[in-house]
Amino acid sequence: MKQLYFFITYLCFSLSWAQLQPIDFNQRIKESNVVVEGVVLEQNPVWNSKKTKIYTVNRIQVYKIFKGTKSLTHIDICTPGGTIGFEKHEVNPSLKLKAGDTGLFILKPTQTSLEGKNNAALFRPYGTKMGFLKYDLTKGTAKGPFKSFNTIDKSLYNAIKTVTTHSYEEVVPLDTKKKDAAFSAKRNLDITSITPLITTAGTQTSITINGSGFGNFTGEVRFSEADEVGAEFISGAASELLSWNDTQIVVQVNEGAGTGPIQVVRSTGEQITSSQSLTVNYALTNVEYQSEFYRTQHIDKNGNGGYIWQMHSAFDNNTAAKEAFMRSFNTWRCETGVNWQIGNTSSVDVAEKDDVNLILFDDNDPLNEGVLGVCINYFTGCAQGANILWYADELDIIFRTASNFPVNRGWNFTTNAPTGNEMDFETVATHELGHGHALGHVIDTQDIMHPSIGYGILKRVPNTNNIAGANNVQNRSTTTSVCNQNSMTNFDCSLSIETANIFRIKASLNPHTKMLDVNSKTFIEELSIHNVLGQPILLHESNAYITRVDLSQLNRGVYFLIAKSQNNSTSLKFLISH
Repeated sequence: MKQLYFFITYLCFSLSWAQLQPIDFNQRIKESNVVVEGVVLEQNPVWNSKKTKIYTVNRIQVYKIFKGTKSLTHIDICTPGGTIGFEKHEVNPSLKLKAGDTGLFILKPTQTSLEGKNNAALFRPYGTKMGFLKYDLTKGTAKGPFKSFNTIDKSLYNAIKTVTTHSYEEVVPLDTKKKDAAFSAKRNLDITSITPLITTAGTQTSITINGSGFGNFTGEVRFSEADEVGAEFISGAASELLSWNDTQIVVQVNEGAGTGPIQVVRSTGEQITSSQSLTVNYALTNVEYQSEFYRTQHIDKNGNGGYIWQMHSAFDNNTAAKEAFMRSFNTWRCETGVNWQIGNTSSVDVAEKDDVNLILFDDNDPLNEGVLGVCINYFTGCAQGANILWYADELDIIFRTASNFPVNRGWNFTTNAPTGNEMDFETVATHELGHGHALGHVIDTQDIMHPSIGYGILKRVPNTNNIAGANNVQNRSTTTSVCNQNSMTNFDCSLSIETANIFRIKASLNPHTKMLDVNSKTFIEELSIHNVLGQPILLHESNAYITRVDLSQLNRGVYFLIAKSQNNSTSLKFLISH
């Protein structure tokens, strides 16, 4: 028997990084106000003046000034997201710095008003993650989204000078030249095996690293960083190191880990990179609280089993965008059972902690340069006995408005494949809603949670790993009550859903004849079935209010049923699961 799950859509007309559009390095330097080299000294989370958003203020020790105010010794950089008490705001994508990070900061003045801070003295990274190039002072290199330099003191400095036309001002000396190879020499340090080689991240799953020369004093295990597509390595919390001796390490796979090699760093500083590659099938977003990582879950927020999302009126009025979003929205909830519902439109035009799960364009809540979309998770926690527990209290998603794209570039809202000048809206929506499921990034170019997407690329359907990760959260959410909140119930993805547009279509599959029966309140002239690339694979002339389509030849997968009348059309997205 073929099982179909129909998704409501309304169609009456008609390589970026972590949802970023690449911006040329020279353009970043040119359009920025301040460019400095420095190190993160400390980080302090603060509320905005309305106490509706948490930001992190990163205190930077300045080493060199390439552009901007002269004789700076320190500068404060404001990044979105952070944790205050049992409130955690997670913003994807965003620049997530750590104390000790050294590199080049490309900055603009922030428009954010923070509690107890002089707004005039605060800066933000230009183009979020594109505003920072991280240094590897051992190798003498600098790397960031869409740009890397093999030498800091030569190629990077010269590239900046080409734009600024003047030399830098040195505030504090920093040795940026490649260090003696002896510092990172193996010297009896060896990784012989990693087990298992296929794993998940942020799930409290551990791996065992076997080898020699690790030392008997705890060092670091670093994973290929998913956010940086493996260009950098990321360390977890000390609490994730379960055991360490000279020949074996047991460590939990940190939430930020991606597919790629791992590194072991001895307490004395020597390091080795594995020849084997760890495969991370999916990652879950955790909350870091007091140096520990905690998993999150959904709750029954609306008293009806889940969450109610509301579209800002301008988004709701954009029929094509709404249609594309709803296709993605319904794909997710019918694949995973996440109990998301659409409520009334909202006049709220700013994403903040306000008990409104908002979907909007960035007309009045501007995204940073190059950002295509942002998902904000507002997590709340509690101490329940000896346990610390966290849940998603609210979510917001912001998309770049079409008018803010570069010339001759824009969104593709249709079911057709995007052209080389279009970013596929449904693909981006599917990625951001994946973050809404608490999925993190993975390193797999075919995966919707891969942190890069280019013009002309189409990735609209969650794969088995995405679904497994989302179900990991969903199963916990429907079986566990946390912080005196009711648990989520699964969304009932009915086999027959009546659309809310002019057609008022009902569609269902006869399990015996394998025929799709379509019943419409509007006269249908033509029905067609399309694959996920938007290619027509079946055409059926209707000329009736009630018609039947033979689907027995279709394989398992996602399809679109498009009904047309003289002046309108509508689309139903459905999944054949067997």
